[in-house]
Amino acid sequence: MTKGSFRGVSTVFTCVKCSLFGELLSRRGTTGATRHVHSSRTCFRDFPKAALTSDRAHIEARESWRKKELHNFITLLPDIVQNLTQDNKLYEYESANKWLAQVLQHNLQGGEKKRGLSLLQSYRILAAPEDVEPNNIRKAQIMGWCVEMLNTSLLMTVNALDKTGEELPDWYYEASGKNVYDPARIIETAMHKLLWETFSREPYYSNAQFLIHDTTHKAMMGHVLDRQTRGDHSLDLFTMNRYSAIVQYTASHPSFKLPVMLALNMAGIQDPEIHRQASTILKEMGQFYQVQKDNHNFESDNPTAEDDIANRKCSWLAVVALQRVTKAQREILQENYGSEDPEKIRTVKNLYHELGLPSVFKRYENHSYELLCTQIQQISRGIPHRIFLHFLDKWTHRD
Repeated sequence: MTKGSFRGVSTVFTCVKCSLFGELLSRRGTTGATRHVHSSRTCFRDFPKAALTSDRAHIEARESWRKKELHNFITLLPDIVQNLTQDNKLYEYESANKWLAQVLQHNLQGGEKKRGLSLLQSYRILAAPEDVEPNNIRKAQIMGWCVEMLNTSLLMTVNALDKTGEELPDWYYEASGKNVYDPARIIETAMHKLLWETFSREPYYSNAQFLIHDTTHKAMMGHVLDRQTRGDHSLDLFTMNRYSAIVQYTASHPSFKLPVMLALNMAGIQDPEIHRQASTILKEMGQFYQVQKDNHNFESDNPTAEDDIANRKCSWLAVVALQRVTKAQREILQENYGSEDPEKIRTVKNLYHELGLPSVFKRYENHSYELLCTQIQQISRGIPHRIFLHFLDKWTHRD
């Protein structure tokens, strides 16, 4: 095969779920293309969870590998901070560099780094074997940090808008006084500088720039749509089309599509059809993830669910509820949705149960998962299923 083509394409199995399970088996060294492991209609919460937990030694090895990958990824952060501050001759004043270092260290530490690691994992799968060497892996890690920096800056921008008028944390201020700068913007510009310093001589640099700028624009426009919708007391804007647009722009593009598109470019894979098919599935996965997240908050009595109601968030639950309410129930929702009053929040939750939303969600979850599996199986260009399995395993809720 030529450089940039796909390796190790999975054997075609006789059913969608067996095909996906076969990918998992192949990573464990299992042979036999026709090995069937499912009985009658396995539901989402049983699959691929059953596959992933059926071999304790395998799952422990997988978790150990993930921890090692995360550790290696995080240990690169001090080098990145140093490169953007101490080693940077552009800035002559120590106080400015000191504040930049403080902003980067405070906001980029912690967390699972799912987006950055997704890019790294995708590159390992997509790149030619001879290209998976230490120097290129380090570049993939740095590109992963660019993705993490971008998402951090986007999140900080939205959080700052939500906290207008509140007392800001100490790290927000410049060290020598109470002069406020925009740390979200600082992180974004630092990300672009890191991108240029590391990749400007690479053939995929211009494509990476475009992808990052396009994702940033879409994410910010998605937040505009979100805030406009939250301001609608009539709830007339709470439609499924608008919800899908908000999720596509704020979640699917930055968290799902961007890491894989960047990995495809780094691996030298330019086939437009491969990019189109991958983009379609990843955007669908992003919406699947967000719907699960909305419901997970509600079912687990997570305070975030109350925040969603109090902040009049355009959540999947609210949209589906509006599709099912009677005129009287809509008036109840309009009167109570968007209030911080605990009693009104309880009224909304009770209405969700009255409308049977937990059952509606379970049906949606199983149906959407089946569709995603079918889409993965039907990819004509043979993009490795493991990339999409990684997202299903890493990002979806399987309680």
